[in-house]
Amino acid sequence: MNPVSYRSYYGEKISYLCFGIPNTKKCANNGITKIELENELYNYLDQKIKSCINIESYRDDQTYEINIGNYNLNIEILDKNILFNISYPIMLKRNGIEVSNPGFFNIIDIPLGKIQEAVVDVLNAESNGYLDNVLYVVLKKNEFIVIAEKIFPDTIYKVKYKDSNYEFRLAVKGNE
Repeated sequence: MNPVSYRSYYGEKISYLCFGIPNTKKCANNGITKIELENELYNYLDQKIKSCINIESYRDDQTYEINIGNYNLNIEILDKNILFNISYPIMLKRNGIEVSNPGFFNIIDIPLGKIQEAVVDVLNAESNGYLDNVLYVVLKKNEFIVIAEKIFPDTIYKVKYKDSNYEFRLAVKGNE
């Protein structure tokens, strides 16, 4: 989300995930795991979600008794979905009537796990010196679309899972 080492590409910051090894066609793989992606999503979304929740404003309303538990965000990337679980127990009580909610759970249909799998394959091939993206797509039975664009000395990869509008972009830093 906020890359430190990146290539500018049409106004976007594309993370370098493999760095060219001088005098070879290989690169040093600095891939990204599902856990690292989950942590990136967490770091990106945690404060944004907290800022959307305005429960504290009810504390000043004396017509309600309110109990608020601890906020916790969990994100899990699956093959074809991302699970978001926000644990934030809230209880409102008024005139003997009590309403509570333990939190929120949402599943978003984004195949980030499958895309990450293909990104790992791309990076492994690049770190060994070469990726034939057409052969890769054929071997994976058209499950992925992998497009490589050479922008000297780097290569930008676009990786998509079939029937998905989501795309993962990564850069391989070449030798100048």
